Amino acid sequence: MEKDLGRVRELYAGWKTEDLKRAVTLDKAGYEPWAINIIKEELRSRNVNSEDLDSFHKDYIREEESLTNEGKLFCPKCHSLNITKIKRWRWYFFLPPLIWFCLFILVMRQKHRCDDCGYSFGRLGG
Repeated sequence: MEKDLGRVRELYAGWKTEDLKRAVTLDKAGYEPWAINIIKEELRSRNVNSEDLDSFHKDYIREEESLTNEGKLFCPKCHSLNITKIKRWRWYFFLPPLIWFCLFILVMRQKHRCDDCGYSFGRLGG
């Protein structure tokens, strides 16, 4: 187990400080508690304190609210404005209306992809 923890420490040591901050503040629910502790240790070794984490979190939320209020399409994961619409096949317009409607609702929702981080999402970030 100690070797595994060493490998995890090495992995997090290779991350950017911005990614570590995001993991500890915004994406905290996606990590195990022991992983959060290792990430916090790495941040401490980089001289990042709790005030820096708080200001990072507040700035991130403020930026998200600003982009939402401006009506711009942005990546909900990294806030990038570099978004590409994923093109869908248009053959479904030749199907009977009921099948077309079901396909549209279930499968053919408008999707977008962030060109910076590769995250795929719907119009409202879902």
